[in-house]
Amino acid sequence: MAMRDRLGMRDACVEDSAAIAMVQAKSWRTTYQSIAPQILEDVDVHQWAAAWSERLMEATSNRALLVLEGPPGVIVGFAAAGATRLPGEWELFAIYILEEFQRRSGGRWLVSEIVDRARRSGAVRLAASVLSQNPSVRFYEALGFARETAGKRLIHGRTVEETRYAYPIDPGPMWIEPDRNKASTGDP
Repeated sequence: MAMRDRLGMRDACVEDSAAIAMVQAKSWRTTYQSIAPQILEDVDVHQWAAAWSERLMEATSNRALLVLEGPPGVIVGFAAAGATRLPGEWELFAIYILEEFQRRSGGRWLVSEIVDRARRSGAVRLAASVLSQNPSVRFYEALGFARETAGKRLIHGRTVEETRYAYPIDPGPMWIEPDRNKASTGDP
């Protein structure tokens, strides 16, 4: 497990499902209470734990579910991402960190690892959908995500405003195409 500012990051396992659901529920309550309280009525930690457990049992190379641990090994955040139906695109489906562990670079660290895994799978962009009034939109913008579209979405039967962001994934030097107009000298 890697450490950063006394936080650790690792791949999630099935045994983490209940803790992931608890972080999600607590994060929803602290984040959405003032902007979309109607979606909090249907928060069911047990149902979410079962869903996370199922997702973790179906692990594939086109997905990542990472947990952030605080001392002593308590899960304090997580990020989930994976390939979409669009070629070359991954989506950051969820990223939640308990309020008392925010602003310690854990979110940046999680997104950085997600971007790295997406790049290794051949993705050229990472998308994220965020409630438009969520203060975390500044987090995405600070990381270099660009606002693409806005619209409405149903979450737990409630209509909410949502903004879609995208982050261009630099494929790195391995992606550079040779200049076909130059004569080949044998040099890379």
